[in-house]
Amino acid sequence: MNQAAQGKIEFEQRSQNRCWKILFLKKWHPQPTVQGTKYLFLLVSLLFIGFGIAIVIINSKIQEHIISDYEKDLRNSDIGLQKSIENGVNLDQDAVANPCGLIAKSFFNDTYLLFNSDNIQVPINENGIAWPDDKGNKFKKNKNPAVHWIDPTNEHFIVWMRTSGLPNFRKLWGRIEQDLEAGEYSFAIQNNYPVNDFGGHKGIVLSNSGPFGGKNYFLAYAFIAVGIISFLIAAAFWIKQKTTGDKFGSNRHHQD
Repeated sequence: MNQAAQGKIEFEQRSQNRCWKILFLKKWHPQPTVQGTKYLFLLVSLLFIGFGIAIVIINSKIQEHIISDYEKDLRNSDIGLQKSIENGVNLDQDAVANPCGLIAKSFFNDTYLLFNSDNIQVPINENGIAWPDDKGNKFKKNKNPAVHWIDPTNEHFIVWMRTSGLPNFRKLWGRIEQDLEAGEYSFAIQNNYPVNDFGGHKGIVLSNSGPFGGKNYFLAYAFIAVGIISFLIAAAFWIKQKTTGDKFGSNRHHQD
């Protein structure tokens, strides 16, 4: 520290033989251009439309046999109808209802048995139908099982609790893990879930599966719709660039 004649104080700090180091970092400054964005949307459109068409082709090869609205048929015939019971459990006024909620209360609990033409039961595997994450993490038994009016680890219940986004939906009930020979088959149905009271419909769908599960055109249509929208955006960029010229979205325009 030195004191000058003018009364000013100067501070001097030596580096003590230490070198200053300057660190340079490379940074990426993306500047999307109309040309690149146009090709990006075009690529997305081709990929999504291609995936959508592939899913449509796969779905067209999936065979389904639908038995629709079987409750009306059961009202006029006792074939296949085992019994019909009330869908509910009576609880005390102060009792705990666990699991609770309207979705849990409306749990679909019809059961089915499948028989071939020789009246031999065809086994249906009802395990492994729920998502592993739901079964292992979201739905567990309480420490006191007495509070449950239904087993929350029941895979049919877990499948039902994963709500659908549309009013018409399908739920996986089981898997037939053997080939079905050509012939006549019959279902024995325990009709526990009445739907006529609220104007609903229910049915049975026998279907084989593909790489994406059962027949589902919604996924295919969603892919195709996104692809078409991306193609229209790419076309809009192309038209705008052609009508405006180099001034629209070019690097030269930004630099000027």
